Amino acid sequence: MSHTEDPNEIQTAAVSLTIVDYVSGGETVNAEDFGIPAFTNGCFGIIPPSQNSLGVHLFPMVIGSTIKLFQLVSGVLTQIPTTPGLNAVLVGFMFG
Repeated sequence: MSHTEDPNEIQTAAVSLTIVDYVSGGETVNAEDFGIPAFTNGCFGIIPPSQNSLGVHLFPMVIGSTIKLFQLVSGVLTQIPTTPGLNAVLVGFMFG
């Protein structure tokens, strides 16, 4: 084997949330929102067109304490603009 295991317990939270009104720059979140003492990263699935008002695939990314939403524009991931009434449904995990 070429890996080691971290003996520290990892705090994990299953997350389902809806971003109602998206503001360019992202949705700021904190660990308490997810019932864990802290988080270092997150993993979300791709948001299908049927689960947001833009009607396109959205790619969520956790950057610091912010969830930012991106879409593909001519093959390049581009952050979506401020979008009132986006109603994007995110499902994934936060890790602490």
